[in-house]
Amino acid sequence: MTTHESTIRPVPQGAGWASMGTSSAAPHGDAGPTGRGEVVVVLVHVSDIHVCDAESPARLEYLQPLGMSGAPFARMLGDIGTYRPQELFTVPVALAMVDTVNRLPGGPVTGAPLDAAVLTGDLVDNAQANELDWYLTVFSGGTIHPTSGDPDSCGWVGATTAEWSPGFWHPDGHPAGIDQWCGHHGFPTLPDLLDHARAPLVSPGLRLPFFGVHGNHDLLLQGTVPVDAALHDLAVGDRRISGLAPEQTPLVALEAIARIGPVRYPHVASSQTKAVPPDPARRPLEQPEFAVRHDALVRQAITRGPAHAFSVVMNDQVRLVALDTVNPFGGWEGSIDRQQLTWLRRTLADATEPYLVIATHHPSWCLVNGYSSTLDFEGRVLADELLGVLLDEPRVIAWMAGHVHRHEVVMHRRGARVLPEITAASLIDWPQQSRVLEIVREPGGVLALISTAIDHHAPVVADPTRWDDPLHLAAVSRQIAAGVALSMGARGIDSSPQDRPPGKSVERNVVVRVADPR
Repeated sequence: MTTHESTIRPVPQGAGWASMGTSSAAPHGDAGPTGRGEVVVVLVHVSDIHVCDAESPARLEYLQPLGMSGAPFARMLGDIGTYRPQELFTVPVALAMVDTVNRLPGGPVTGAPLDAAVLTGDLVDNAQANELDWYLTVFSGGTIHPTSGDPDSCGWVGATTAEWSPGFWHPDGHPAGIDQWCGHHGFPTLPDLLDHARAPLVSPGLRLPFFGVHGNHDLLLQGTVPVDAALHDLAVGDRRISGLAPEQTPLVALEAIARIGPVRYPHVASSQTKAVPPDPARRPLEQPEFAVRHDALVRQAITRGPAHAFSVVMNDQVRLVALDTVNPFGGWEGSIDRQQLTWLRRTLADATEPYLVIATHHPSWCLVNGYSSTLDFEGRVLADELLGVLLDEPRVIAWMAGHVHRHEVVMHRRGARVLPEITAASLIDWPQQSRVLEIVREPGGVLALISTAIDHHAPVVADPTRWDDPLHLAAVSRQIAAGVALSMGARGIDSSPQDRPPGKSVERNVVVRVADPR
């Protein structure tokens, strides 16, 4: 489970599909943990679960093939990001990680008890009420029915009952030719897999307090577009958009996937559509629901701020301060509003704990979305201004974030002041890992931040005869995710430093040291 023991690796079998194996441990680097000192806190860092209602008509899968290799506008559109072959298996993967964390005896290095889990956003995929139900039930315990629409017939775009498209993987077979995933990337057919992916699952619930940070996919449709009445009706209604209108060019997809607003769903009255069963459970979330539902499950006192900002005491030494970096006006990159910045300054000043940990969905380098409504007279706060506030407070010893779907550590410096910013990989894309962050007071006035990546403990090799076991569904999801990364030119496959794409550093197991503000 912990990658300082061993880790799971893909073994490429061609242009995309890979078998799975293990490799030797990933060390914490030259400045590894000493094993000495007082443990301050141990936090599990889970991010970007993307619990997904893959059958929802409010999704934009039909845009994804427009950016695939060979499509006329592929070079201009790139990876559109509205479809993943593994998106039907997000609930089993989340359940596998919950089970994994429950099995951890303590911090991987110190052995100290785990204090809490911090979930840094994009906990659901398309800002729908049923997705929030599924995610919260996985983490709090209970039975999940991960379907929408017709409970007896799969409505996912990769099902044989759906309108066939070569841009989507069809694990049950190919009713009209061979799709690109099987034909070009070596994906197999796995009969009956989809039926098992829609079967009810029972979660034991996480045995730790968990705190959910707001992400762009938790508020905006497809993580990008604000909900209006027409999009609400699309989500709960009986028509799925299946293709562009005759008068549109593929470049219209750019209107739905912009980093910075304005953005909109690109369908029009003449867009191609397909009939689907309506389902009121797919309604888009309203603004307060995410926070209200989380607070109902937390037994500790949470202090709420503007939007979805909050602070909570982890123990007598550490306070977690979470900000809402979602831009509600649209675009998938982030920012915060002025009210949050005022609240943050006050919260930092009033905190009595010696150590403060910041949590956001977007990391600093993604806080670039300044787009706002004309009614937002004060404007949005971007990276540099927020970072300045955090660097001014020496008790802020770590910044936890997600969004980028990879493990990274960035060291922000101002003179002798150092603030580590730590992102965690996602549970939907390769490598489907989380982290454990152990903060230790070492001799000599030093804090060691020890971060260890953890694989979910689904089997390394999925058994097609055991699809009724959610851990084997999680295992095949991980294998699919590896195949997707390989098919996209090895992006995200960090098999060794020399194999990493330029500029895409991956820091799974790492120790960084900063001055102890005490």
